[in-house]
Amino acid sequence: MRILQIGKFFAPHRGGMESHLQHLCPRLAKKVELDVVVFGNPEREFTERFGFRLHRVRTQAVIASAPVSLELTSKIASIPADIVHIHHPNPTAIQAYLASGHKGRLVVTYHSDIVRQKILGKLISPVLERAWRRTRRFMVASPDYIESSPVLSRYRSRSIAIPHGIELEEQRTPTEAEVAAIRARFPGGLLLAVGRLVGYKGFEYLVDAMSKVAESGNAAQLAIVGVGPLKENLTSQITRLNLTGRVHLLERVDDLAPYFAAADIFVLPSIDRNEAYGFVQVEAMAYGLPVINTNLQSGVPFVSRHNETGLTVPPCDSGALAAAILDLVQDTAKRKTFGHAARERAYGEFSAEKMVERTLSVYEEVATEPA
Repeated sequence: MRILQIGKFFAPHRGGMESHLQHLCPRLAKKVELDVVVFGNPEREFTERFGFRLHRVRTQAVIASAPVSLELTSKIASIPADIVHIHHPNPTAIQAYLASGHKGRLVVTYHSDIVRQKILGKLISPVLERAWRRTRRFMVASPDYIESSPVLSRYRSRSIAIPHGIELEEQRTPTEAEVAAIRARFPGGLLLAVGRLVGYKGFEYLVDAMSKVAESGNAAQLAIVGVGPLKENLTSQITRLNLTGRVHLLERVDDLAPYFAAADIFVLPSIDRNEAYGFVQVEAMAYGLPVINTNLQSGVPFVSRHNETGLTVPPCDSGALAAAILDLVQDTAKRKTFGHAARERAYGEFSAEKMVERTLSVYEEVATEPA
């Protein structure tokens, strides 16, 4: 079976969709003949081989976060495949696929609705609907998202939940010295958050929650790992709340493993459905970290379950975040119970191997369906 996957970018570019492709494609290529088309730099188109063929087409522009390549349509048309598998949101790729006239059966991994670019979403809605009508299967990271999405809820019969997985066996075990160094740097207990410093991540509510934690007399510290446009705003907030030395913005961390191993709690304070899954939760859970997340209408609370692998609180509620933090930092037994369950859930549900098995099953179903 020959498969053509179309994404946005690929490593070393970072992002949720990119991480998903990076975990999926190498394992998938051991089972099928695989081509992957993504957007690349503006200078030249080129192909790399990683056990599969990775084609990077030139990116001439980016419009409302959607990359545009004048070569994408012809590239799709030039690659024969039994199944075309598009990762969405990726509206220009959808448009290019339709224009290419490709005869491969269409499968879509639906990472999220188009939430932020509402005007763009309305403009391209007729194009997307053409694609959705011919889509044989929608693969979605969680059953919750199928029900909450205005698109997927109309295509329930063709939607299947396949949780995104990671290479759990490749999770690095840091040395005791690495872990000890980080714990010494953040005495009093370490709360860890990871993500781009952008609005939907809700980090301002987490910083505000830390003010309440400090007022309680608890000595826990918070490290937020990430870069983004809200760094200055968050820095000002930290200063205003007298949290310098308690809340730390870490811009560049090449290896998160020692931080996951040294932390006591992982926090994902996202505030809207742009956070469709919270992939980093799985990484934290694999290290045995309990998770505090938010009750979004997305896959976030599906990944880490309330009162099982952590605590789930309402979004945009710094008081509830603070209460959850204090609950876990003050109750070592509960923290350890949740952390053990988190690790069990990560390895039981979110391995790359299981994700690939489920994806292959979808391919086989689609390939044998009547035309």
